[in-house]
Amino acid sequence: MKLIILVFTLISITASCSDNQFLFCDNVNTYSLCAKNEYAMAVTTLPICCVDIFVYNPTTQKYFMVMRKQKPAQHEWWYPGGRLFKGESFFACAQRKCLQECGLNVLPQKILSVYSTIFPDSEWDCQTHTVNIAVFAVLVDNHDGHEQLDDNHDQYDWIDLNTQPTNPYLHDIYLHATQFIANTFEKN
Repeated sequence: MKLIILVFTLISITASCSDNQFLFCDNVNTYSLCAKNEYAMAVTTLPICCVDIFVYNPTTQKYFMVMRKQKPAQHEWWYPGGRLFKGESFFACAQRKCLQECGLNVLPQKILSVYSTIFPDSEWDCQTHTVNIAVFAVLVDNHDGHEQLDDNHDQYDWIDLNTQPTNPYLHDIYLHATQFIANTFEKN
């Protein structure tokens, strides 16, 4: 009987988790930042789980990119994103990162793919290994040029959907995103 209740509970909990997060507990503790020295140790010894967001504006048919100021990928155009906090869903992370980094209110809709990336550098003078969950999100509010970047970025740009990124990682996400757009938005 307990197994049946557990299975039913898991089914009912996961049915509402559109971003593939399965909860095996009644509640999730609030997440918090770890100390900078603890995070530095994690970067030097562990893969870091991150969420990168392909933000699409269906009105203008453009996607959003930022210029990174910090390592890794310093001085490169990139999708907004960053570290997933313990207890945070992929979609909640996507919303948090877009709002914090760019002032964008987004509605995540799909996990596009999962990647393992290794960068030659970091802010701690070591390689950075990240496990990246690529999320597709739609812009909710058309900010019309009022995006607000945080200290991690120099610039932003809304890129025409026909312009493909040249970085292989970003390009693969772009291909998944444009396929999703063709299957979802262009059918309507």
